[in-house]
This record gives sequence, C-alpha cells and structure tokens, in this order.
Amino acid sequence: METVTQTLDGIAALFNAQPTDRFSALREVGWKSFSAKGWPTRRDEEYKFTALDQLIKRKFTFTKSEVNSELDTQEMLSNFYAVDGHHLVFVNGQFRRNLSTIHSADLHITSFDEMTDEAVKKVVELTTSDSRATVQINQSFLSNGIVIEAAKSTDPLPVFIYHFNGAEGQNISFPRLHILANENAHLRCYEKSFQFTREAHFSSTIITADVARHASVRLTKLQTYGANEIALDNLFVQQAADSHFFANTFSFSGGLIRNNLEISINGEHAEANMYGLYLLDGQSHVDNHTVVDHKVANCNSNELYKGIVDEQATGVFNGKIFVRQPAQKTNAFQANNNIVMSDTATIHTKPQLEIWADDVKCSHGCTVGQMDEEALFYLQSRGIRAAAAKAMLLNAFAEETLAHVLLPEINEEITNLIHNRLDV
Repeated sequence: METVTQTLDGIAALFNAQPTDRFSALREVGWKSFSAKGWPTRRDEEYKFTALDQLIKRKFTFTKSEVNSELDTQEMLSNFYAVDGHHLVFVNGQFRRNLSTIHSADLHITSFDEMTDEAVKKVVELTTSDSRATVQINQSFLSNGIVIEAAKSTDPLPVFIYHFNGAEGQNISFPRLHILANENAHLRCYEKSFQFTREAHFSSTIITADVARHASVRLTKLQTYGANEIALDNLFVQQAADSHFFANTFSFSGGLIRNNLEISINGEHAEANMYGLYLLDGQSHVDNHTVVDHKVANCNSNELYKGIVDEQATGVFNGKIFVRQPAQKTNAFQANNNIVMSDTATIHTKPQLEIWADDVKCSHGCTVGQMDEEALFYLQSRGIRAAAAKAMLLNAFAEETLAHVLLPEINEEITNLIHNRLDV
C-alpha cells in the first residue's frame, strides 16, 4: 500500500487543484473510484507484464511543467493530412473547435461544452462502472471531449483526430471521444498524436463507439510517441446486428503504451476485425490488451497482431475471446506473431479462448522466434546483401497488417515508417 500511496501523491495534488466547474461532480465520481484502488500492480493478472505503479513511478512525475511551450498554430496546421475531410484538434486533451476544420453537411461533431449536463453524463456513464485505473483516471480529469455522429445512411468524409500534447507547459492530457454510427452509416477515423516538448508526458484516452445496424466504423491509430511519453489508450465498442468494425493499431515508439481494446458483439451477423503492428526498439514498452465478447449467434471476429522487437524493448499481447452459450455458429480467429531481434528484447504473449457454445469455429495461437535463417540464406544465395535480405523479410512480415488501411495517404505514411525503421 505504501508504494501505491507514493505514486498517487502527485496526481492527487493535481486533482485537488482543478477548478470547480460543471464537470466537477463527474470528476469526483471518477476520482473516488481511482484513488480507492490506485495503479495496478503485478498482482493484477491483467497487468502482470505492465505494472503501472512501478513503471509510472519510475518514468513520470505528476507536476506542471516549468517549460512554457508556445502554442504554434501554424505548426499544428502543417501536420494536417492533405486530404479532404474533418480535421479535429485536441490540445492537452481538450477539443479546440477554433483550430479544427469541420464540414457541416455529412457529420455532426458536438463538444461537451456545447452539450447539456445530462447529455455529457450519458456519454461518461458508458464507462463509469469500469473500475480500472486507466478508465477512472480519465474521468477524474474530464474536460472538453466530443461526440462524433454519422447520420443514418451516410458515408461522410474521413475524420482525422490530432492530439497535440505538451503545449502551454502541460504534461498531462485526458481526451474523451464518443463515436456514433447510425444505421447504414460508414465512418472512417484516423488518430495521431504529436508532442510539443521533450519532457515526460502522460495521457489517458477513452474512445467509445456505438455501431448501429448495417453501419461500419474503421478506426486507425498511429502511435509515434516520444521516449518520455506514457499513453494509456482505451477503446470500447458496441456492435449491433449486421455491423462491421475495424481497428488498426500501429505502434512505433513510446516510453510506455497500453492499448485496451474491447468489443461487445450484441447483434447477429456482425463482424469485428482487429489488426496491429508493434515495431519497437530502444526501451519502448507496448502492451496490447484485447477482448472480443461474442454474445449472440452467427457472428465473426478476426484478430491479427504482429510484433518486431529489438534492443531493450518489450512487447506484450493478451487477447481474449469470449463465446457465450447463445453465440452458436460463431467464427472467431486470433493470432499473434512475433520476431525478437536481440537477446535483450522481450515478448510476452497470452492468447485466450473461453467458449460456452458447442457449434463454433474458433482458433487462437502465437509464435515467438528469430529471423528465418533458411530464408535469409536463400535470398543471399541470389545475390542480395545480408542486411537487405533481412530488411526484405521483416518488411514482408510487417506489411500484412496494412491490408485494411484503405486511405492511400495513411497507408503510405505507415509503409514509410516501416521501411525507415527496417532500412528497406
């Protein structure tokens, strides 16, 4: 208990220093839940390989930065993708409409500041019952989030979500978003973060998504954090009948990244797809925790995560698939494949299936290994240099996860990041 108390001191001071406003009551609910338990330790099975209490204590101090980084509007705008779409800006976790570019015709984007107290409460209460620290710390510092709503039977322009962190001397951020895709709507979202300072930064993000009947949502997350960045990202999805959801998560750098992805399949003939790549070096620590809960019959889920881990980096994968007794005729597939590039790199992988139905097709598996020496020898025997042959094999291994990133500009950016890292 002493260790937990020590790691809470700084953040308790920040919480107590928050001004009283319309979100104070909601923040108080989150804080009571968070402070009662504190950060997870290794005794918590879900955090066995990512003990937040020790990692946060070692990497981060919850104080306001003494460095005042000027908010450079032009620098932020220069990072926008040159693609026609909705460009949404968060600065230190708070939505900034004045910096965003929004087309009013095909999408409704409403900030918490523009919503009634009751409407904000309904969004926040989607996760209030979740007592995990990574969720309740976000509610403890609730600020101006947004609701993104795609109207019925629409295919709106893509949505780009930019997080600019560390500006104006702040070293914490707590973004909150709710995505609502109404019946027959098709929504594509792309999320990316930028740091304005080299100092340590902490963020805890919550995205909730409600995918209605015959609707589809694609969410692609690009994680290129700084070495001093701690990012706790949470994505919770509810799927109705005949809906489709795609999650693409690409992690290239960061001090500590924890991705919690949970999908609840509530209607028949729905399909969930999850693809991830973590390509790590240095001392990066990336933990992907996924849950797919099949509650009804005749649904599919597909999951593929791949990792290439070098130097002193650590990759963690824990994927769970639940198939409830009513969920007959379920097809659920999960795979996690990893390549370890050095003796000091670490992989922890734990795929899991819990099945109560008897008429299903389910599989899960994982692999952890080194480079294929026979394949390397074959390429070198054809006149390809050893380094080039190695890069070619790793690139082919990694790029399989790109198949469902449909926007060419995003696909090209991720491909270039992979090539630059692998020296292709």
